[in-house]
Amino acid sequence: MKSIKSLAFIAYPVSDIKKSTAWYRDVMGFVPGEMASEHWVEFETGGVAFGIGRGEDLDLTPGSACSVAFEMSDLDGAVAALKAKGVEMTKVMDMPSCRATFVKDPDGNRIALHQRKA
Repeated sequence: MKSIKSLAFIAYPVSDIKKSTAWYRDVMGFVPGEMASEHWVEFETGGVAFGIGRGEDLDLTPGSACSVAFEMSDLDGAVAALKAKGVEMTKVMDMPSCRATFVKDPDGNRIALHQRKA
């Protein structure tokens, strides 16, 4: 489709905006953006906004999202920092062109942490 310019944002459904905002900010280290309300919060993630919204407002079930992958500059450092905060994750998968692991937010939404190999 020629009219697509870029990816505008990614939306994940959550059940509790305050709890999820604190988790993404304090545990994951995401930087909140300018867009924030009791129904929707966006985080700056390197050019594309990552938003969390109340699931019922988005007509999505909290915990049902599973398709975002964040490119990390230091996957091992991120894994160590998250483990120190008690975050459970899958074993780091080592593939020919990349490495990745998966974590879940408080609602069970699946998030990939990814790092391309040089």
